[in-house]
Amino acid sequence: MEPDFLKVGEETIDSEHAGLLATLDRLKQPPGATEGKEDLLLLLEGLGRDIRLHFADEEAVFSRIGMPEGEVRSHTFAHQAILRRYDALISEISEKPYTSRLDIYMLVHDWILVHCVRHDMRLKKFISSREVRE
Repeated sequence: MEPDFLKVGEETIDSEHAGLLATLDRLKQPPGATEGKEDLLLLLEGLGRDIRLHFADEEAVFSRIGMPEGEVRSHTFAHQAILRRYDALISEISEKPYTSRLDIYMLVHDWILVHCVRHDMRLKKFISSREVRE
């Protein structure tokens, strides 16, 4: 369940936020007795696909609502930075014999929540102002 404070008023984006948080919850759970690094990588690969889809959907919304170019640049730059960090994390996990799920959870949690608060809440402002004008 997505906290109300993360809703931007765009159904697709709100649904994807809820999905990303659900994946974070799975990452936070202690691994099962038979889960290993490959299972962790599969979970993270799914998260990576979800993040890329989410960012593409957000960027489509930017165009549709006429978000100012400076805001779009700032937001897409933040997307690119998260994707670079994600790719580096996957490389690091692949090369290390052990990686703490809790450490990974904390890192990814920060990426997602900080991004939502700093950037997606600005998107919410533009979506809300567009609804008022219509």
